[in-house]
Amino acid sequence: MSFSERMKESLGSEGARVEVVPPESSVSPGGPATTLVRIHGGSRDAHIDAIVVRVIEARRSWTSAEGQSITDDAARSMDRRQLNPTWERRVVHQMNVSVDETVGANSQHEVPIEVPVPDTCGTTDPACVITVNAQADIKEQIDPTGTATLLVAQAG
Repeated sequence: MSFSERMKESLGSEGARVEVVPPESSVSPGGPATTLVRIHGGSRDAHIDAIVVRVIEARRSWTSAEGQSITDDAARSMDRRQLNPTWERRVVHQMNVSVDETVGANSQHEVPIEVPVPDTCGTTDPACVITVNAQADIKEQIDPTGTATLLVAQAG
C-alpha cells in the first residue's frame, strides 16, 4: 500500500458516509421526528458502534457596524446593507443510539431513529433553521456526519 493510499484510509476518504433523511412532513415542538439514517459503505467493511443524533437550532440575529446587536424584527425595518447577519447555534437535544452493526464495502445500512423535538425548540422560519445531525461512531475512521433540515411548525 502506497503512502497516499495509507493517508486516504487513515483520513476516512474512502470510508463510510452518512446520509440523514428527515420526515416528509412538519413536526411540532414536543413531538417526535422519525428520521432515517443511511450509512453507505466505503471501500472496506466498517463497524458502526453507535450514532450520535443532535437536533440543532440556528437562529439569525443582526449586528450593526458599531457592534450593536439588533433583533430580526427590528432589522426588517432597517437598511440591512449596513448590518451583518450572525447565526447562533444551540443543541436542543442529543442522544446516542447503539447500532453495533457492520456495513459491508459498497453496501448500505439504514437505521430508523425517532428523535424527540423538545418543547423549547423554535419553529422553522427565515430567521430560524432546525437541523438533525447524525454522526456515526466508526473505529479506524474519522466519524462521518450527515445533516438534514427539519421543518418544525406549531400544530394546528
